[in-house]
Amino acid sequence: MAGRLPAATAYVERYEHRYGSPPVGYSDTLPYDAVTVLVAAWRKGGERAAEAVVPVLERGTFAGVAACTVSTPPTRHSGDRCRGVAGNLRAVGT
Repeated sequence: MAGRLPAATAYVERYEHRYGSPPVGYSDTLPYDAVTVLVAAWRKGGERAAEAVVPVLERGTFAGVAACTVSTPPTRHSGDRCRGVAGNLRAVGT
């Protein structure tokens, strides 16, 4: 089953091609989103040092393939709600 967003559809297609079956809900997808968010923060911050990345994560909003929008404001490092096929899930930040 492909995702609703183009990025989600591409993710599912690549996953199925590599592993021979679709991803199994959030257990396969959230780790992918976590790495994608981290790499995006590295790119926006211009380096991988925490001093550069944390402010980017705190100010930014990042779209994920699990139908999530992840943000980690300085006052709440616990992410925002993900709304996916299986219902609501809280994305955990650092």
